[in-house]
This record gives sequence, C-alpha cells and structure tokens, in this order.
Amino acid sequence: MLKIITIKDKRIRFLSKKNIKYNKIKMIFLIKKMIITIYSKKGIGISSNQVNFNYKVIIIDVNKKNKPIIIINPIILKKSNFCTISTEGCLSIPKFFSSTPRAEKVCLKYINLYNKLKKKFLIVLILDVYNMR
Repeated sequence: MLKIITIKDKRIRFLSKKNIKYNKIKMIFLIKKMIITIYSKKGIGISSNQVNFNYKVIIIDVNKKNKPIIIINPIILKKSNFCTISTEGCLSIPKFFSSTPRAEKVCLKYINLYNKLKKKFLIVLILDVYNMR
C-alpha cells in the first residue's frame, strides 16, 4: 500500500507530467500499488500525484467490483454542457465532503495499461479531484 499525501503537502498541487517514455514494468508496479491503496482506503479512485508520483495516471473503480479503469496520460476531448451536483470526497482530504457541480459526461483520450490508445466517455465527478488539468 502507498502512503497518500494530504492537502497540506504542497506536492499535491504540482501539475502532473505526461509519461513520454512508457516503462511498462515500473508502470505496472505503480498501478498495482495504487489499486491496492484505493481498495484498502475504501476509495473509488486515485491519481499518481496523490501517492507522490508526478505522472498522469488515474485508477477508477466507481462500483468497487475489482474492475478498475486504468487511465494514463488523459486528454479531455469534449465535455457536456449539462452539469450535475453531487457530494464527493478525496483520499487526500480525509473526512471532508463537498457538493460540487461537474459536467455530466466527458470524452477522454488516454493510454491503457497495454499501451493502447483508447477513447472513452466517463462521468466527470471523478476527474477534477485528480488534478488532470
């Protein structure tokens, strides 16, 4: 399990770097540890900057069914004009929840674990928490 850095730590505010060189062994190790961390902390997602790795990697498992979506180097292609307000939390801000307006859907282009370019529509509720600007 990885240590999650909190909002008080200035490293959480650093913008993540794009993974130019794809080191599969290092990436698999990081992703495996991130997955263990979200399940042990009872979260629905985590980004690599929350565990002090300055890369654009997100792991999401909203339904907690051990079928996480692994997103590497995401680019937001399109987002809907309709917003939804929901209460959300963040593993880096323990015991704090806030109602936040988010676009209902977002279309992402990203690389998966097998270094394949993917395009997927997701709900945005998760993405902004992970500093993917």
